[in-house]
Amino acid sequence: MIRQVARVLKAIYSADDATDTLLIRNELQQIRFRRRDNQTRSFMFSFASLCSHILFIHEMKKSMNEVRRLVKKKEKAVTWDNATTSRLLSFENDQEYGWRWLFLEETNYFVGPEQKMNELFIRLKSHEFPKVIAVVGEGGLGKTTLATTLYNRVDVMRNFTNRAWVQVPSLFDARYVLADILRQINQVELVVESTLSEDELKVRIGELLNGGRCLIVLEGVGVESSQILATLLNSSQFDARIIITTRIVLNLPYQATYLTLRLGRLNEEESWKLFLNKVRMAEAEVMNNSQLITLKKQILKICDGLPSAIVLLAGLLSTKRLCDDWYRAIVRASNNKGDILALSYHDLPSEIKPCFLYMGIFPRKAEIPVRRLIHLWVAEGFLMPSDPEKTNHEDIAERCFKELVIRNMIQVRRKSDGSPKTCYMPGFLYDFFSSKAEAVGFFHTSCASTTKQSELAAVRRLATHSGMINNFPSAFLQNLRSFVAFNTQIHARDVGMFLNKIISNRSFGLLYMLDLEGLYKPMLSNDVLRKLIHLKYLGLRSTFIDSLP
Repeated sequence: MIRQVARVLKAIYSADDATDTLLIRNELQQIRFRRRDNQTRSFMFSFASLCSHILFIHEMKKSMNEVRRLVKKKEKAVTWDNATTSRLLSFENDQEYGWRWLFLEETNYFVGPEQKMNELFIRLKSHEFPKVIAVVGEGGLGKTTLATTLYNRVDVMRNFTNRAWVQVPSLFDARYVLADILRQINQVELVVESTLSEDELKVRIGELLNGGRCLIVLEGVGVESSQILATLLNSSQFDARIIITTRIVLNLPYQATYLTLRLGRLNEEESWKLFLNKVRMAEAEVMNNSQLITLKKQILKICDGLPSAIVLLAGLLSTKRLCDDWYRAIVRASNNKGDILALSYHDLPSEIKPCFLYMGIFPRKAEIPVRRLIHLWVAEGFLMPSDPEKTNHEDIAERCFKELVIRNMIQVRRKSDGSPKTCYMPGFLYDFFSSKAEAVGFFHTSCASTTKQSELAAVRRLATHSGMINNFPSAFLQNLRSFVAFNTQIHARDVGMFLNKIISNRSFGLLYMLDLEGLYKPMLSNDVLRKLIHLKYLGLRSTFIDSLP
């Protein structure tokens, strides 16, 4: 099914590219021939237009034939109840939504062995207990939530003046982890760290800490990456306490005295407590409703003690007003063999689905500024107001964001006044949906290694998480529509070379969205920018750029 969706998208993208290429070529030809005499200009423009139209017709025929072929093979689609679409985008219930949004609480909510949690904190702050705490369990049990809750405790911050949270990459690189730690404990050295070796990074971290205590969380540690523990533990320059989250029991280095905390599924009492918190209902409200009590047993059976399933199902049901709607959703979940991930996605209004999938273009668990996310959604053209005179794109985007938060599909970090500051997609959702979105060609990331040469021409959205941006061949970039840079270590000159590749083959580019937020003084020449005719969004926040050409 994924392969079929990818082919449909590729055919649609090809038709879109052919249309835009024709329009741009016609516009450029008109500009080019204005300087010639009328007769010559008329002949050359007609000839050039004819050539462009022939190419356009050829590309459109290819695209249409591919779509027809795929439609014939199309499997019988599953029909999902999507009754929330009109309700969300019609703006009929502003007062109710505003009330719910105002009183939404923090999304991190740990349910489970609270006694172990406190014991974990005591061991963490003690100088005598193990340096390493391994949180082990299957996906969706709340390993990251537990680590986050502990990491953000006020008493933990008081005991550890230096803290670092590192997403361990699947292709493990000890130097990358050390450099990330250095950046987090001393952001002044963002450029210096790129020139240091692994040993030099370790020494520099020790110098900065100067004997102080440091808490390091390594999220997503695998067998290959367990060696980073030996690297950190062998360093005598600083006193580190390390929390690792992992799905497997690791053979940790012999130097490590460590504590293993195994997370299991929740019992029924814990499951129901978490469900009520996430569905935002009081126990008394449920006990007074006989229909809800009847559904309780089915809910617990579907979720089977898995916190991630409980959180998602609660978020989905929180958008349903009537018990009958709850019943239908639960029946669908049961018929779908408890696949809450698929059910939560298919229940989304169609306009929100691309917005949700787009969050997979960000690095895993990256703290995304809410204002940046909304701007990117609008720039990508995912949301169109039905009545532009009454509502604008940002209003629609904000409502979509709120809906995803209500459904527990986005986690939020808040400002002191309670308004959302940053957000991220929960890890278990990111792991599932990001790979699916990339597999069908919805976007591509520089850290992925699955892209085949035959698929390069279909790349529309590209994001760099790490590495150099000039490793991409020109063929990869010819139909690129949007580019977002998350690797802030990209050099200014590399940005200019990258943009030149986009326009090198055709003397113009189809790029309409370029977000370079956080890159230091990227090189943007007038010659390049004027050839990006479709460019409508240019993100230069925190780039310290002096001026635009």
